Amino acid sequence: MKFLTLGLVLLSVITTVLCASKREILELTDSNFDTFVGESDEWLVEFYAPWCGACKQFGPRYEAAAKSIPDSLPVKLAKIDVDSSPGLASKFFVTRLPTLFHIKNHEVRQVDTKMKVQDIVNFLKNQEWENIEIWNGYFSPFSIVGTGVGYIGIFMKKLSNIPAWMVWTGLGGTIVLMIVSFGIAAQNGAFSDEDAPVTAGKSPSSPRPQKSRKVD
Repeated sequence: MKFLTLGLVLLSVITTVLCASKREILELTDSNFDTFVGESDEWLVEFYAPWCGACKQFGPRYEAAAKSIPDSLPVKLAKIDVDSSPGLASKFFVTRLPTLFHIKNHEVRQVDTKMKVQDIVNFLKNQEWENIEIWNGYFSPFSIVGTGVGYIGIFMKKLSNIPAWMVWTGLGGTIVLMIVSFGIAAQNGAFSDEDAPVTAGKSPSSPRPQKSRKVD
């Protein structure tokens, strides 16, 4: 009898674990985003940072919602670390954390992060996202503008990782090189009047003839 009870308990635990982990929250990055997010897919994506206090409060609700979403819904859940994926953070114009987006057919809608667990489930189940205005197509993360902004975000992140002394050394060297080049050009007469075109048979340096005044 004890073995039967123990077996039922273990079966219950295993079932609970399997049910709890049936919908995984994927970690999307700059490198794998385009591979995972297809045009016809439906996604709910959270932008967060490990150091963000508000993100730590929203995270458990987001994970609980993922476990409560019915299997019949085709929506996929993901999260993006803005520190390790600056390109995506720039493409989606993320200015505060956490930020939640719903994506369907590459149409992007920003979602309220103050929703409770059941609110998030109902939001997806009842397709309440249809009541939210779609982002302007010109500034969509999937537009040419969004793609360009993403590259700028990656570049700025790489630039910030360069030691300050290297940045200032490179800038100072460029300025010195420009000054030296200007001085050499001036010394060689690159800016003299000798190379100026001659107009009407007269040299630009020739003095203009003075009109004589008639003295009574």
